[in-house]
Amino acid sequence: MNSGDTPADRRQALLAKRGQLHAQQAERMAQQRHAGNVARFERYLGAELARAGVAHEALWDRGVRPGPLARYPIGFASVRWDRVPDAVSVQGGSDALLKALLDAALHALAVAPASTVIVDWGIADSPRLALAAADVSTHGLALMRHGSDMWVYAADADWLVEVYHEGTVTHAARPGREEDAGDGWRTR
Repeated sequence: MNSGDTPADRRQALLAKRGQLHAQQAERMAQQRHAGNVARFERYLGAELARAGVAHEALWDRGVRPGPLARYPIGFASVRWDRVPDAVSVQGGSDALLKALLDAALHALAVAPASTVIVDWGIADSPRLALAAADVSTHGLALMRHGSDMWVYAADADWLVEVYHEGTVTHAARPGREEDAGDGWRTR
């Protein structure tokens, strides 16, 4: 009898083969899910930005250019702005007013129109977008409609702008105390 030819050895080999097949199947399913997410994004917001000639980069990898959001105190789907010194929060009453407030926040933070910023919705099956601040301003309504809560930041800065689903736009130039940093609901 050859080594590896016992029933126990054959069983181990079959279990190993089954594990490999399961891993391959899981990888194919993940690729199919991602392809569906890309197609869905491109069909809606991506197509709208492309029609408008907006240069943007879709950041599907959550570890790329995470920015300051994780350093802010996070509550339920929002920053705990009460723990951020010098945060400015304004209630908007319409889409047009929210867009104007977004523009005002970017202006107050002295974000240069040509600088690259990240727009993040915290939606797992949607990318974050890297694009010019001027394009965020111009296409703010389309960006706000993509998700109910939106954050705008630069990967290498401390400032943050939040457009919250209850109709407020809040911004701050720095996150506040280190002990109040995000509570881990965001893994970026």
